[in-house]
Amino acid sequence: MARPLKFSPEPLLDKAADLFWRQGYEATSVQDLVNELDLHPGSLYNTFGDKHALFMAALDRYAATTGCRIPDLLHQPGSGRRAIERVFQMSVDLLSAKEGRRGCLITNTAMECADHDAEATRKVATYQQTMEDALTDALNRARTNGEIRPRTPEEIRTLARFLNGCLQGMRVLAHSGPDARARLEATAQVALGALD
Repeated sequence: MARPLKFSPEPLLDKAADLFWRQGYEATSVQDLVNELDLHPGSLYNTFGDKHALFMAALDRYAATTGCRIPDLLHQPGSGRRAIERVFQMSVDLLSAKEGRRGCLITNTAMECADHDAEATRKVATYQQTMEDALTDALNRARTNGEIRPRTPEEIRTLARFLNGCLQGMRVLAHSGPDARARLEATAQVALGALD
């Protein structure tokens, strides 16, 4: 019978997510994880399984904490257009900061693992659908409130997909160096122009 855990796994998942976010999945070794989490290798395997299982759990944790902020903002009652504008401005600000230059763990995972990791690809797709649904909700509120011109449900969904693509692209642009802010601001401006 397995002994009960003497520690909470959530802070360890946060540390693991941060390490994967900084280094990427492939570049992170089991020894890196052991060092970062300050766990004996046996405890790491007993608690989380192998490196891939830990990565999947860390990705879930990231999506449920850091990653859920934008959908939560978009679902808040009030002006749908203003919510979308806030999300783009927040993205510019966060991604322009030194810490933000590493982009987004979910977007980075899509770029690194999509070709060879079906489970990671499914998780990324689920998160992307969550983002698209949240943008669709905000756009529907904006349409109802007369903040954007009338559009069909299909046009709203396509616009949500476009805006999500712009947000994901901004996370990639964050890697483009110290002058990334100007690129991010220009991208946000063009994306928000699609609301008119």
